Amino acid sequence: MFVFAANWRRRRVRRLHASVRWRRQLCRRPAALPSLSMSTSNGWWRGFETLRRQVPSSVTVLLVAAATGACTGAVVALFKTSMGATSDFLYGDAFSGRLSPLLGPLNLVVVPTVGGLAVSALRWRFGQFQGGIDQGLAAIEKREPLDVGKPVVKTAAAVATLGTGCSLGPEGPAVEIGASVGRSLPEALERWLALRLPVDRLKLLFACGAAAGVAAGFNAPFAGVFFALEVVPWGERGFGTLASSTEAASILLACSMSALLVRAGLGEVPALALPLYDLRSPLIELPLYLALGVLAGGASVGFKWMLQQGQRVFAGGPLSRVPLRMRPVVGGVVNGVVALAFPQVLFFGYDVLNALLADAQFSVPLLASLLLLKPLMTSFSLGSGLVGGTFAPALFVGANLGALYCKLVEGLGTWLISFVFKTLGSAPAAWITDTLPIAGPPAYAMIGMAAVLAGTFRAPLTASLLLFELTRDYRIILPLMAAAGISSWLVEASSSESTAGAAPSREERPSLLYLGLRPESEFRHVALSLRVRDALCATPPLMVDGDCSAVQVIEQMREARHRYALVLSSGSVALEGIITLHDLLRERNARGALREQSVIHLCTTPVLYVHEDDTLATALDLLRQRGFRQLPVLRVRSAEVAQDRVIGVVDLDSIARSVALSELQREKAPLATTDE
Repeated sequence: MFVFAANWRRRRVRRLHASVRWRRQLCRRPAALPSLSMSTSNGWWRGFETLRRQVPSSVTVLLVAAATGACTGAVVALFKTSMGATSDFLYGDAFSGRLSPLLGPLNLVVVPTVGGLAVSALRWRFGQFQGGIDQGLAAIEKREPLDVGKPVVKTAAAVATLGTGCSLGPEGPAVEIGASVGRSLPEALERWLALRLPVDRLKLLFACGAAAGVAAGFNAPFAGVFFALEVVPWGERGFGTLASSTEAASILLACSMSALLVRAGLGEVPALALPLYDLRSPLIELPLYLALGVLAGGASVGFKWMLQQGQRVFAGGPLSRVPLRMRPVVGGVVNGVVALAFPQVLFFGYDVLNALLADAQFSVPLLASLLLLKPLMTSFSLGSGLVGGTFAPALFVGANLGALYCKLVEGLGTWLISFVFKTLGSAPAAWITDTLPIAGPPAYAMIGMAAVLAGTFRAPLTASLLLFELTRDYRIILPLMAAAGISSWLVEASSSESTAGAAPSREERPSLLYLGLRPESEFRHVALSLRVRDALCATPPLMVDGDCSAVQVIEQMREARHRYALVLSSGSVALEGIITLHDLLRERNARGALREQSVIHLCTTPVLYVHEDDTLATALDLLRQRGFRQLPVLRVRSAEVAQDRVIGVVDLDSIARSVALSELQREKAPLATTDE
């Protein structure tokens, strides 16, 4: 009996111990034996890490650029569809049709007012709209994350503005959509896949997005490529430069993918229905086109001036007391009131452009009125806070200018033929009519479009390629490039002393792109307030006597580690010239060896220089226009100093450093005042 009881207790203890061991193993099992899902996940991540290390960074950038273009094309297609649906609803029977019996002609005022109310409501609910080319690049420099909600809200405001017919264009928002996509995708990769790209690659993808926006907006991929080169200052080398094939391939890939997605979603329909171009008399018409380019340059300057005045009206002007959130309503009401007399100012103006390009019979007074009213309404709409771009209005102004110019030329020609007929008879008049024909208003409208667009945004290549892509006619290239080049050059020359400060600072202002200004003009604004003496290079220049031999100068360059030397007059401090290593190498290659001759005969003369009291903007212009690396700085002669003397040199790096320090000091001053 006792033996049985003892055996039973031993068996129970064994079972209890086995149960405890099993439970302990069960508790340890998740740590000792990972689950199948965890094993698979860890293996996938290790494989991704291995693949990421093996794939070159250029391939990653190309893939992200392609994704940026595809996403931009899809979003821009959705944006255009939303604008069309909004316009069809508000101007259709469902809305305007029911209000028309009650309001009559005033119905035309209601719809733009509704758009202004919608923009005001979005501003009241979500705060100020942000974004733009210049702000985006500054945020990338600081690696600030993108608030995805801000571009979405701004796009919704653009749909409300443009769908209700306010006088702005859709291409500016399309550019910002692409730029936002170009910022958000790399940030998503960094957040999800720990793929951190350098700042220069982020700027490149930002430019890819902006270019894809232009390609999708106009269905013109080549114009998008040149837009990234001419307008978006994403590279360290400035405008219009590419450093590697990766950059070129990225922009090309983004633009092609964007245009492909838009064509797949909306069809292969160009933004404008342009006619076939006809150059009838090259010897006569080319001077006419050059004159049109001059007029387009003046119109571009006037258009940009109006855009800046539109900001002043609401910032310190007559309407500055209007609350910020109610200004879009004022803009919508004014658009509607003006449309009662001139309905052509509503929307982007594409209907009027197509009518002009189809040789519709617009009278000279109507064309002159629209030439003034369209930029006026665009500037007022932009200043009031309505959301849209200025690409389409610039095309509208150019087409009106070209058509009006052609009609005036035709009128002058008719008067000349009539005068010849009355004085010399019918034979000379018939000869003039047969041998000196000119193209009709549509041809001059097309050239005017490109010329004003080139002048407004200082992008002649973008404007030329855009019109070429829309017409697909090579014959338009020669007069188009001539007019666009002259217009852009005139605007550049006339604005050499202007700055972005022309647009007054306020709580919110549109992107400099909308004002036809580049972010570099902000830099120039600061450079105008600084003197050359504030930006001297830290390393003093190498100065040699003019009687020194070339061999002696080379030895001094080697010791001082300089690429150039300033040559002074023998026995004085007067600057005679500058000699570089390139000059010495050229002399050696030409003569086989450097002879014992003085460098005064080898140096470059005369030398461009600046005085210490000149502005940094003056030095910046000389460096950029002449392609110099540095400029000597002279101290102005005085009672103590008999002649100018060299006190240092200035270059692009020293100017950039001085401007950056000045901006930091300006930002620090308000903080110090607040702390006190």
